[in-house]
Amino acid sequence: RGLLPLLPRLPGFEAEAAAASPWSSVCERALPAFERLVEGGRTRTVPALLDAAETLLGLGPGLTPSGDDALVGYVAALWTAGASGRALVRDVAAPLAERAAARTTRLGREILGCAARGLAAEPLGRLARCGDAESVAGLLACGATSGGDCLVGWVAGLLASRA
Repeated sequence: RGLLPLLPRLPGFEAEAAAASPWSSVCERALPAFERLVEGGRTRTVPALLDAAETLLGLGPGLTPSGDDALVGYVAALWTAGASGRALVRDVAAPLAERAAARTTRLGREILGCAARGLAAEPLGRLARCGDAESVAGLLACGATSGGDCLVGWVAGLLASRA
C-alpha cells in the first residue's frame, strides 16, 4: 500500500514494524525525507522542510505519486495544527510549488497547491474533523495507494507539529 509501511518507522510513532513489501525500495528512499519533515516541522526550519519535500516530490508511480500524496497529508496536518502550523505552510508554499513544477505531475502540483490553501479531499477533511477509526478507514480506501500515502504524511505532520 504505497508508503504505508513507513508509518511505524516515523520518529515518535510507536507500533510494530511492518513487513517488507514490493515498495520497500521506494520506502527506503522516502524514510529519511520523512524524518527530516518531522524534525524540520518541529524546529520550523524551512530549508530542511523544502529539502525533504524535494525528495518526496514525484516519488512513486501514478497520477498523484505517493510522495505528493504524503506531502498533501503533511501540509493538511500542519494546516490544522493552529496558527504556527499555518504560518509554516505559508512560508513553504511558494518555494514548494516552484520545486514541484519540475519534479511531479500536473495533478500532483494542483493537489499540493490546494493543500497549501487549506483545501483537501473529503476523506482527508473528515480525518481532520473527526480523527476516528471510520475516517481513517475512509482515507485508506482512496485510490490504490493515495489514501495510505496521505495518512503517512498526516501522521508525520502531526508529529512535526508537536514542538
